Amino acid sequence: MATTLRLNPDEAKALHAAAVQSGLSQHEIVRRAVRRGLGLDESTQQAASAPALPSWIKPARRAYRSAHPRLTLPEGASTVDVLDDVREDRV
Repeated sequence: MATTLRLNPDEAKALHAAAVQSGLSQHEIVRRAVRRGLGLDESTQQAASAPALPSWIKPARRAYRSAHPRLTLPEGASTVDVLDDVREDRV
């Protein structure tokens, strides 16, 4: 299930700091906190529900990093314009 979580600035800053310090994603930190808050045994449930990954899947070198935009669109252009230019199958 997907949901939206609204945090005040102090909570957001603390969550970001925890992610950077722990190397876990913000999503994982929140998910673990919800499980603890609901009294669900994380270690037992996680071991039972976590699928075994194929050996060819390599773990990320860093579990969390801030995303920074790499490209900027030209003045007056939108992402739809860019997609129209590169995708001929777009309706």
